[in-house]
Amino acid sequence: MALKPYQGREKLLFAIDIGTTMTAVFRVHLLRGNIPDITPVSRWPGQEHALGDVKCPSVILYNAAGQAIDFGTGALDKARQDKTTHVVRCFKLHAHPRSMRNANAIQVPPLPEHVTLRMVYADFLRFVFNHARDEFQQSFADGERLWQRLGTSFELVLTVPNAWSSAEQAFLREAVILANVLPEDFPDNRLAFVSEAEASVHFALVKTNIASRLEADTVFAVIDAGGSTVDTTVYRCNATGPQLQLVEITGSECVQAGSVFVDEAFEQHLRTSLATSRYGTDAYIARMVKEFESKIKRRFAGTEDTKVPLEFGVEEQDPAHCINEGRYGIAPDVLKKAFEMPVGAITTSLYRILHRAAADCQIFLLVGGFGESPYLKSSLKEGLRYRGAEFILPADPTSKAAAFGACVWKIKQYVSARASRWTFGVSHHQIYDPTVHMERRHLVSVDPSGDSIVPGCFRVFVRKHQVVDNDESVTADFQWEGQSPDEMDLQNWTVRILRSDSINPGLWALQENGELMPGLSDSCRVEADLSSLRKALKRYNNPQTNLPFWRVQYTIEVFFGQTSLKARIIWKEKGKLRKGPASIIPDSVAE
Repeated sequence: MALKPYQGREKLLFAIDIGTTMTAVFRVHLLRGNIPDITPVSRWPGQEHALGDVKCPSVILYNAAGQAIDFGTGALDKARQDKTTHVVRCFKLHAHPRSMRNANAIQVPPLPEHVTLRMVYADFLRFVFNHARDEFQQSFADGERLWQRLGTSFELVLTVPNAWSSAEQAFLREAVILANVLPEDFPDNRLAFVSEAEASVHFALVKTNIASRLEADTVFAVIDAGGSTVDTTVYRCNATGPQLQLVEITGSECVQAGSVFVDEAFEQHLRTSLATSRYGTDAYIARMVKEFESKIKRRFAGTEDTKVPLEFGVEEQDPAHCINEGRYGIAPDVLKKAFEMPVGAITTSLYRILHRAAADCQIFLLVGGFGESPYLKSSLKEGLRYRGAEFILPADPTSKAAAFGACVWKIKQYVSARASRWTFGVSHHQIYDPTVHMERRHLVSVDPSGDSIVPGCFRVFVRKHQVVDNDESVTADFQWEGQSPDEMDLQNWTVRILRSDSINPGLWALQENGELMPGLSDSCRVEADLSSLRKALKRYNNPQTNLPFWRVQYTIEVFFGQTSLKARIIWKEKGKLRKGPASIIPDSVAE
């Protein structure tokens, strides 16, 4: 499906996909009436000889003082020469939610002393964006002039795994500011987030033939198999005209089963099998893992019936450890064993989401670096053979689907509804009902209006896997009551948005001691200045005591169907509906 001429205002757009092992950036200069030309950033430092290489290793080299001194390929080369430095790689694993990090016992390489994860991301974003900016200016005859005119208003899209939430998005936002990519007071439209799977489906619509296969009610799945996570989303095509419209039909999956787990399993095999060999040192094993990752892992199809030779730059023999003429012989069963955990986890995840979707899904789009693996593809096809599954792969597997697709997504969004990955809600008071709240009758109090109320109840906004339209909001009504208008202090009003991995978290949000109920956690806070609501205060009389009290009612409106949470406050003042801004303050990322 070809992109159509752009009809908006002129602007520059950059999309960055920071992967666990590789990073890519795409850019586009959008001009009204022109078909967008989405271009990869290349000529990365240390890779100038590979002009078509659009990926840069997600690697940073720090010196003993904790300063970033090199990046990408250059960092790897310099680290071999200077043993006092510290190589940071796979740092994306540190940013995963704690629940994901705890799900697998993968050994995440530690960060250098006194270097925080936020510093790592800021350093890498600064390097990546500065190179993208410089390459843009050098790629146009009038590049410097264009940058002077549009460089203060460019827009940026960052891709994130399906399982990342508002907390991780806020963490990246802070890193972008710390890197001086955007100023601290930048307007909201200059930074957007999109899931890697949703970006990939936009990539596929332009770069594969999947669009020609879509008609109303067609169901298909996108599997984005990356370095650390494998994200799966199932879509239904609701309409093909006048504009293509896709909707998620159940909550997406995100499993920590990317290609780095294959590398780790193979490294563990080497350490065991070469434990008594002179080639069992860290240096030799690192060399062998690199050769395995760059060649053997990517070619292995599972049909090999003889040992696969791995060359690692030696000439000596060690037949007792399967090393002959400088080659380590790997039995096919050893390679299959290295793939076993990731392939099993991905297949189970697919079964899980297809069961929830309860729809006839036969088309599977496989993207991402790990998606290029012949063995992964054949294993998934075998696991889904009962469905007659058809797998579609991009014609250009060397590209980064998510980064290209993020540009397409920002220009034209085809997903009109998304499924919630969690159950969201708030803690609030309810009018006491002895048939429901009897166990906490001792906590009942009487409010100024004379109602008996019980605190700590859970009010659901959306349930896990519930599909919510882009523009659909979920509301919750609140009120303030007091015996005098002078008691009202809502200038710094806040409410916690809670989340649960369960579809039915239960009646209570809080324990009797005020702590969250097990299974609930903070997602974010909604904050607003409600001092203007003072004008909407109304006087009432308590029906029991006839004493006066004042009340103001208002509504919090939250949009859960977008790629980032949005909220606002609504109230009535003198019969007119008023709306005010509210800020989403996410929970912090554990570093």
